[in-house]
Amino acid sequence: MKLGNKGITKGAIAAISAGAVVVGGIVVAVLLNLDGKTAFRNITVIDTLGTVSVYRESVNDTLDAYVDMNLEAGDEVTVGPSSELDLKLDDDKFVYVEENTKMSLKAEGDSDNSRTRIFLSEGATLHKLDSKLSDSSTYEIETPNATMAIRGTITWAHVYKGADGEIHSDFQVYEGKTELQLHTVDGTPIGKTIDIPEGYQVLTRGGEDFSEIILQNVNNKKKELAPIDYKDLPTQTLKILKEIINSGRTIYIGVNTLPDRVPFSFDEVIEILKEREEDKTSEDEEEEDLTTNNKNADEGDDSEENAPDDEETEETTTSSTTKKKTTTSKNATTPLTTPTTTTPTVTTPSDTNTTNENPATYTVSFMYNGGTFAEQYVTYGMAASKPKLQPSASGNWYYTTDNGSLAVFDFSTPIIGNIILTWQ
Repeated sequence: MKLGNKGITKGAIAAISAGAVVVGGIVVAVLLNLDGKTAFRNITVIDTLGTVSVYRESVNDTLDAYVDMNLEAGDEVTVGPSSELDLKLDDDKFVYVEENTKMSLKAEGDSDNSRTRIFLSEGATLHKLDSKLSDSSTYEIETPNATMAIRGTITWAHVYKGADGEIHSDFQVYEGKTELQLHTVDGTPIGKTIDIPEGYQVLTRGGEDFSEIILQNVNNKKKELAPIDYKDLPTQTLKILKEIINSGRTIYIGVNTLPDRVPFSFDEVIEILKEREEDKTSEDEEEEDLTTNNKNADEGDDSEENAPDDEETEETTTSSTTKKKTTTSKNATTPLTTPTTTTPTVTTPSDTNTTNENPATYTVSFMYNGGTFAEQYVTYGMAASKPKLQPSASGNWYYTTDNGSLAVFDFSTPIIGNIILTWQ
């Protein structure tokens, strides 16, 4: 399904409401001539994760997306479940497309007179502008029932079908200030524009012929604006915000008195992500224990059913108990090094040392100029992710080999111990 230049059609809303839209993401980058002049707008894929494909109308074929791929007029990019797509517009605008997202993108003009519009019909996108727009430039995020206009800021938009059957659009502003205009599906404005200060969010819902703000509970009072609760954000969004904070930008959380706000710290993001990882590990362990208990119960039933007499039954039970105790003990790899912010030492993973306990996660520390650039908490045996942001225009992440030399780190390497990587 293609989305027209005028926005999201009624047919698109009907498809979402009927549940007929296939989960994925669609990005259409349109590079046009403007007033007879060439539109010098670059829209480039800077990173992908998972399943990302591009349908190119000019060749009537679907291609696998790749880093540094330039989007052309008519391209449709699909981002599947558990997948991500990062786009760069010009040299200072970034769009982080999250899993299960559908959107189209139109970019016209040049760097001094640019017009950018994101049509988001389903899913979530995070937008980061590194430079304020010129007075003649615009950047808008349009959903089925509202449009947010931004100039130089960090924002997030999320579109989904609510339990009430209506299309919901949530908007959060982490840095800067934005304006929000409610409208019908065909673009007819409803009411006046609403200013959203940094650190606050607005929730809306709408259909084909209406759009409205959902009041939020703030200190037992119903308000249009409410402080952002970062604990409610998807993990993908939090990881991007963590890297943005680490790069030197400040994001905010609102307080009860508008428009006061305070910075949201790197440590707070880390704590939320750590709690989620611990919860996930706990759930996995509970599921594993439940599976083991069910298996042992089945084995016990079989032993009792097939036992010829009491003596043989007793022997089988004893054997089963011994086996259970043996299988519940676990081996683990000892962390290789403890990362610090003052010693940018790199240790390569190794599985030669074992202890009787296995930590659920390990820390991958990314060091730059003697300080911590980023940290990741990686489950044992899984691979770390390369930071989307990098400290400088060129370079690589290195680790120290067994003989003490530096080597470029392969991000497909399973993490089985704490490790420090340095940027050079």
